[in-house]
Amino acid sequence: MEGSRPRYAGTAMLRAAEFGHVPVVELLLDDSNAAEMSERLVCAASAGQLEVVKRSCGKTILKGVELLVKASSLEANAESLVVAAQRKHTNIFGILLENSDRKTVVRALPNIAIDGISGESNLILERSDVRDVVFAEAAINGFAELIRKLQSEMESSNIIRALTCAATRGQTDVGEK
Repeated sequence: MEGSRPRYAGTAMLRAAEFGHVPVVELLLDDSNAAEMSERLVCAASAGQLEVVKRSCGKTILKGVELLVKASSLEANAESLVVAAQRKHTNIFGILLENSDRKTVVRALPNIAIDGISGESNLILERSDVRDVVFAEAAINGFAELIRKLQSEMESSNIIRALTCAATRGQTDVGEK
């Protein structure tokens, strides 16, 4: 039928995204739905396919990723951030982070190792809207150096809350100077 969706277009698009076959993704893009967009975002982030992430939904990088992130679920967007960070796909992580709202980043933070050294950590630290959560996660995980780095930038109420969390988990070294 004319205008009907090929039965396996979604699967083909996911595999094309996973392996970085941008022309195939673009060819099948018009037939996609929101659930497949979410899966495609995770597949592309997993495989480190920057070009697929850049081009998935439009002609320009930021507009394309913005549309892809908006069409995807909160869980898929958070998972994409986590996967890109874990696999050290810093370029993809940066683009996803730039287009993610606070809620998405907060959902992803417990699963991202924020050490204050990696490229992904530095990109997250640039986001002032999530610094309080980063501080709390660093305190919970005992990242004393990162705590010291953030203390001068944080409000005292957030510092006290994070240090209390750390102390209840036995992370006493984060409070030492």
